Amino acid sequence: VFELLKTAALLAVLLFFYGDVRPRLRGLKRWQAELCHAAFFIVFTIVCMQIVAVSAGGTLVNFRSEAVLLAAVFGGPIAGLAAAGAGILVRTFDSVGNTALGILIVFVFFLIGFTYRHWLDVRGRRMRYIHLVGLGVALDLGRVGAWLVMLGYRGMIANVDSAWTELLIIFPVTLFAFGATVLLAEERKALTQAIADSEARFRSVLDQLPFPLTLTDQSDRYTFVNRTQANWTGVPASEQIGKPRHTTWSRAGGGPVPQELEDGLAAGRLVSTPPTKLQLANKTLWAIGTIFPVRNAKG
Repeated sequence: VFELLKTAALLAVLLFFYGDVRPRLRGLKRWQAELCHAAFFIVFTIVCMQIVAVSAGGTLVNFRSEAVLLAAVFGGPIAGLAAAGAGILVRTFDSVGNTALGILIVFVFFLIGFTYRHWLDVRGRRMRYIHLVGLGVALDLGRVGAWLVMLGYRGMIANVDSAWTELLIIFPVTLFAFGATVLLAEERKALTQAIADSEARFRSVLDQLPFPLTLTDQSDRYTFVNRTQANWTGVPASEQIGKPRHTTWSRAGGGPVPQELEDGLAAGRLVSTPPTKLQLANKTLWAIGTIFPVRNAKG
């Protein structure tokens, strides 16, 4: 069991890579995306079949069926067919165990994955973690059904008796772990993109403000400078980011930073200056400076 779990963990790393890349494939042409899905799952299926373990009951175990099912569910029918074809070819040339039974199991799992993907598409649903539980049940039922067809009732009972640990624990848990790895990688990617989009919209709004606005870290180094600040000081925003406030003021000819702002920064409280005449970038400006702490979700 430990060897099987270790093997499953190694394969999960490959699936995490796939889940991370998968959202990017939506930007490709359909045939290009289908080709990428198919190529990954061909490789993944072959790797699964080359890593063979022996169960406690003496049954040869690999994760080719899970690979074919996931290919059909996540990659689509073409990827599923490609993975199934790769699995059948490898099984035929290796001639390990009951080849006809292995081919039937691969075909059955392609049908299960294809049917489940079609069911999701028709109802406009996305794959969820709970769906992986249903696929785990279908995984066991499909395998037992294939045993019954090819080996008869007694042969099926013998296989169930020798591989019950794999049926009840290893195969369903591995399928769930594999599918959850893809979903987790996709969610992580989507969250990262959502945060980046939100920040880009935030910065775009701040850039349109008619007055200077900046953000600094606790050492009073600029982390954001809007367009008006750059125009007022005559110092490009890229040259202010990461630099202390007094550096920009000195370059703009504004002299020292007003003491009120220095005090507000040190105290971490809101402070405003009285209307002040400034000489910035050879321009005379009247401005009221305000500084206040920007707190995160933890306060």
